[in-house]
This record gives sequence, structure tokens and C-alpha cells, in this order.
Amino acid sequence: RFLAGGFAWFGAWSALAGCAVYSGPVLFAFCRAMQGVGPALMLPNAVAILGRAYEAGSRRQNMVFSLFGATAPSGFVVGAVFSSLLAQRTWWPWAYWVMAVTCLLFAVLSVFAVPATVRDSAHEDGDDSLWQRVDLPGAAAGVSALILFNFAWNQGPVVGWTQPYTYAIMIVGILAFVVFVFIEKKAKYPLIPFGVLKLDSLFTLACIGAGWSSFGVFVLYTWNFVLQFRHQTPLLSSAQFSPVAISGLFAAVGTGIALSNLRPSSVMLVSMVAATIVLSRAMPRKHQGLAASLVNTFVNYSISIGLGFAGTVESNVNDGGLDVLRGFRGALYMSVGLAALGVILALLFCLAEHHRSAVSEKMERESADKLSSA
Repeated sequence: RFLAGGFAWFGAWSALAGCAVYSGPVLFAFCRAMQGVGPALMLPNAVAILGRAYEAGSRRQNMVFSLFGATAPSGFVVGAVFSSLLAQRTWWPWAYWVMAVTCLLFAVLSVFAVPATVRDSAHEDGDDSLWQRVDLPGAAAGVSALILFNFAWNQGPVVGWTQPYTYAIMIVGILAFVVFVFIEKKAKYPLIPFGVLKLDSLFTLACIGAGWSSFGVFVLYTWNFVLQFRHQTPLLSSAQFSPVAISGLFAAVGTGIALSNLRPSSVMLVSMVAATIVLSRAMPRKHQGLAASLVNTFVNYSISIGLGFAGTVESNVNDGGLDVLRGFRGALYMSVGLAALGVILALLFCLAEHHRSAVSEKMERESADKLSSA
């Protein structure tokens, strides 16, 4: 139901975003913000359904999750091509109206095609109602912290970091996050049960943050580069990005095969698709939705905050807007640095997992020696 509802919500606000052409940028920006609620409902529930449908750690689950990850580059290319085609050949609002019709169609199909998820018989929530299990104070504090911190980083490059209110907003955002952690520690039904977040999960989330921050910067500035400096049309630029869909598919299939023979931490070095699988394995069955929500949140938030980092670099090296190319290069160097950070974190993850495995094997050998000597 949440999956179908997410598609329906996404479709409805996409239609309104197209109609915003008759109003102005304020309504358009509001509709775009409300659109984001749709994917926030769809993606975690889709991943949770896949996580529950297949045996944890099985070859089939690895391949399904990998193919699910392949939909990101292919969807990006298909969306870019069709939206560019509609914008160039007809009218740009048609890109939103076509997406609205597509989302509403998928909402109807998901009702009939996606099987209902069976609720666990041994449910630990007792007789508490849904509203009793919703951590509203934690949600308010967490969302406030994310919005304020993100706003400060993305507003800083626009108005300049000399404005005191940017620092004030960032400090308030950090304090809100501290309050969020305190609330979650005390809540009966926390949004993020920190007790289930193991070292594997933390390393994985850190890798996701670094990798997707780099990706967001790369896509935005590369796209703007070909439009502004090569003076290409959006449709031609989309066509030049099309190999990403093919390479993404091969990478996803290769990841699914590699995960059956290698540790997920090793695969994380070359493919972020493994992140979803690592978190799915690390979380109990009842927290599969939480794992998917964390991945979705970190992906989207990292893309946004990474653009704030890159914008800060760009605004400080582009000579007050006179040297645009130098600013773009500075932002792309920032992207390279974030990617390198992701590789370093993945290497540390590999070393930590290797050390843990070596210690475990040593303890097993010592136990076996004691039993044999006895």
C-alpha cells in the first residue's frame, strides 16, 4: 500500500509541477519539494519487499538487489532523454505530465502485481496503535536537523559565508541533531534503533555518503559544463550520458556475481550497489524497511549536501563569478576528493572485517585445541 501510495503521490505532484508553468517559480519549487515524498515512500518499501521475499545472503537476493541498483543509471538516462526530447520538441511541462501519467499507471499496477507482505506472527509491538509507534518528537528533531544543516551549507555559497545567519543556522541544526539522538535513546519505538547499527552498518553508511556526494557533484557540474561550454542541446547531452546505463547494468550484474564469492566489504570498493545488501544482512528481518530507509536517506541527503560543499569551493575559486570554468574545475576536484574518501573508508571496512574474521578463526582454533587436549 505504501508503494502504491508513493507512486500515486509522486504522480499527483508531478502533474501539479507541470501546471506550475501558469503560476510561477514559487509553486514550482513547492511542487518539486512535495514530489520528493513519493520516492521516500516508494524506495524503502520496495527494498523492504525485496529483502523479505528472498533468503538473506542467498545468491538470488544478491542478484535481485544488484539489478535493483542498476535501475538508477538506466532510469537516469531514460528520464534525461525523454524529458529533453519533450522539452525541445514540445513544451517542458509535458515532461512532468508524462511522468505523472506513468507514476499513476505504476500505482495501479503495483496494487495488483505486488504481493501483500505477510506480517510477522511474532510481532513485538504488542497492541500499540500505529500512532503510538510513530516517534513524532524524534521525527521533528531529526528532520529539523537535516533541513537546517543542509540549508546552511547550500545557502553559504549563495550569500557568502560572511553572513552570520548561515553559521547560526548550522549550529542550530547540529544542536537539533543532538536532541534527536537523545530522544531516540529514550524512545520506546525509535526511528533509528542505534542498538542494531553495527560497525558494518556505520562503515556502509559512511561509504554511501562519500560516494553519492561525489556522484551528485559530478553529474551536476558535468551536465552544466557540456551545456555552457560546449553549447550542446539537452538531448545531445543526454545521449552522451547513455553509456552509463550499459556500464551500470554490467557493474550491477558483476556485483551480484562477486557477492556470492567475496565479502561485501571487498565489493564495496568497486560498487556501491553492495551497500544495500550489507545493510540488509546486518539488520534483523523486522528492520528491513529501516535499512532501506537509511540507504534512501543517505543517498539523497549526500547528493544535496555534497553540492553545498562543491558550491563553497566553486564560489571561492571562480574569481567572483568571472572565471566560471575554474569554479567548475574546483567543484569537480571536490568530487574527486569525496570519491577518494569513499575508497579510503571502504578499505578501512575491508581491513576491519578481515581483522574480525582473523580473530574469529583464531578463537575457533584455540577452542578446538582445548577440546582435543581435554
